[in-house]
This record gives sequence, C-alpha cells and structure tokens, in this order.
Amino acid sequence: MKQVYRVMAFLIAIEVMVVKMEEGMDRIKAAAYAWSHTAAPMLSGTLVTVAGFLPVGFARSTAGEYAGNIFWVVGFALIWAAPLAAQALAQGAVEMKKFGDWIVHQNSGEGPKICFAATLPKTKEPAAANRAKIVFYISAWPKEGVKSEISIKLGYRIKPDSPIAVTVGEDEFQLFAQDDRAYVADATQELKMIESMKKGSKLVVKATSTRGTQTIDTYSLQGLGQALQAVATACP
Repeated sequence: MKQVYRVMAFLIAIEVMVVKMEEGMDRIKAAAYAWSHTAAPMLSGTLVTVAGFLPVGFARSTAGEYAGNIFWVVGFALIWAAPLAAQALAQGAVEMKKFGDWIVHQNSGEGPKICFAATLPKTKEPAAANRAKIVFYISAWPKEGVKSEISIKLGYRIKPDSPIAVTVGEDEFQLFAQDDRAYVADATQELKMIESMKKGSKLVVKATSTRGTQTIDTYSLQGLGQALQAVATACP
C-alpha cells in the first residue's frame, strides 16, 4: 500500500512537470514548480485518507482485522511526508505579475533564477484548427547569460524548412523551427525584434504545420515594456 501512494504521488508530480514544460518552463524550473505545488495537496489528501480509515484502524471486528493496516500504513506515510511538505511550502511558488496582456513568471525557490514574460494570441486563424496551447515567450536565465530569448510555442509541429514570419508594424523577421517552437537564429536580430516589439502595438506570426495548415496568430504588445523591465529586474 505504501508503494501505491508513492507511485500515485510520483505520477501527479510528473504530470504537473510535463504540463509546465509544455508551457515553456525548462526541466529544472518545471520540477521545482511540481515539487512546491503538489506537496501540500498530497499531504492534505493523505490526512483525509487517514481520517477516513480511522474507524477501521481501531475497529474490533473482522473488517478491522483485515483492513486496519491501511490506517497504520497511511498514518506512518503522513508522518514521514510532513517535514518534506513543510520544506516545499517554505520554498515558495512561482510568482506571477500581470502587465497589460503579458504575464511575468519568476521562480522564488532555491536554485538558478529563471524569469520569463508570456502572452497568448488575441486571435488565431484558422480558428477551428486543432492545436495545443499557443504561447509567446521572452525568457531570461542569468546563470546562462541569457537575458531575452524569444520563443514561440505554435501548438503544432512546424513543417521543416518552412518560413516562419513575424511582423511588427512594417518590420518583418524570419524565425527558424524546432519541433513545435520558433526561435530567432541571430542574437542581433533578436534584439532588433524586441526593440520593434516595444514600439509596436501588435505582432503577427505566420507559420505552416507539417500537415500543410497555414496559421496566422496575432498578439497584443500592450504592457510588454513593463513586463520586460520586470524580467530584467528579477533576473538581472
């Protein structure tokens, strides 16, 4: 029974980690998020289970004889997990601040600092296309010397060698594809794109999936300047 609870906890943490990686977090940050956000709920769930089996644990009956060990096993698991959950809660969660249409994320626990600004498209064409989550990221990893990396999660596998065009006002930029994401190949172009985004009001991304579906996503740039300043302050 103890092994069952361990497996369940493991699966929950892994699922949360996978979801966060799909949202753009790297593996280290996703693992930290999963740890800090699932420890308390799993501890509470264990406590409820112990309370539910309390009558069985002390029952002087056939049911107590055969099922009473569940109470004791879960109870000892709770005692064993309590210090770990308390430690996870003390580490803190990922902080979120909203600036216009952009949200800034920052890990507040131990480990390397990681920050990013993210936004969802205001419109997407074709609207009925079957796609996963679509997100525009600008990320910073001070330890790696990265201050403003642009990446776009398009929600589908991008057609190899197909052009990915990003337009901001009259400025146009070409990105390259890697699986379901688009990146800027040249650091100088990346800086030019960010400066153009600061001055613009909207950004349009045109790309093609491996199935040949051409998509057009439009993002709002409202609040981007403040969001980037928050990222720079949090992850200098």
